[in-house]
Amino acid sequence: MSGIAAPARGALGRALAVQFVYRALGAWLIALPFARTLGAGVAEFPRGEALLYEPGAYYLLDSLLAERVTLTALTGAVLWPLAVWMLLSLVPLWLTLDAVRWTVRPEPAGVRARRELPSLLLLAGVTSLIRLLTLSVTLGSVLSLRSTLDSSLDELAADIVSLAPAVLGLALLLLISLVQDLARTAVVAHGHHAASASLLALGLLRTRSSTLLVRYVSFTLLGALALALGAALMIWRAPVALGGGAALGVLALQQLLVLGSLAMRVAWLSHASRMAAG
Repeated sequence: MSGIAAPARGALGRALAVQFVYRALGAWLIALPFARTLGAGVAEFPRGEALLYEPGAYYLLDSLLAERVTLTALTGAVLWPLAVWMLLSLVPLWLTLDAVRWTVRPEPAGVRARRELPSLLLLAGVTSLIRLLTLSVTLGSVLSLRSTLDSSLDELAADIVSLAPAVLGLALLLLISLVQDLARTAVVAHGHHAASASLLALGLLRTRSSTLLVRYVSFTLLGALALALGAALMIWRAPVALGGGAALGVLALQQLLVLGSLAMRVAWLSHASRMAAG
């Protein structure tokens, strides 16, 4: 019979480090071919890739147009590596869920991982299909409503009103992600299969909806804000245009913001695991 115990800080730190390294490696492997292709168009200039960050984006647009065939081919070629990366990301996810669990599991980690990873994969596949269906229905509703309102409202009013299904669709997508996270934590916290973990997640959402929604939205917004600030920093103070210590400082700050976003994710999963253990 499993008891309840707080996650170990060392395990949390290791899980966060694994997530950070895995995501950084994936981003580097996927973005590198695109960066090299765009940089090739300005390589003969003295300032090199720094020109891509010039105000007005003249050189960036010129490089995009000049290399559009190569970039299109790269987009198709990167789909398989991206799919493999996403599939293998279940391993760092399992390590994170295992680190944040509030239940005592006496089985060896390897035994639990082999039994629980298929359930996480099934949850990921089913949730992806539900998301695609939600996106399709939402997009169709927006276009249909926009077409219906075209003859009765002016263009601006029709655009605003037709966004109502999009808001509802976004709320549904957030709710789907919340339930998926609860089910994931139930898989690792209790060893449940995907179906029973999903039922537990829906039960938790029904009984503790207000607490879970507030925590999930709060952590998600904080994580998204950290990522947005990191992206804005890289655009505003492009390291390639700075060079030297200033470039290293900007890169370090941007990576700290990425780490902060991952920390918000881990904090939410820890709260979800505590709810699942309760």
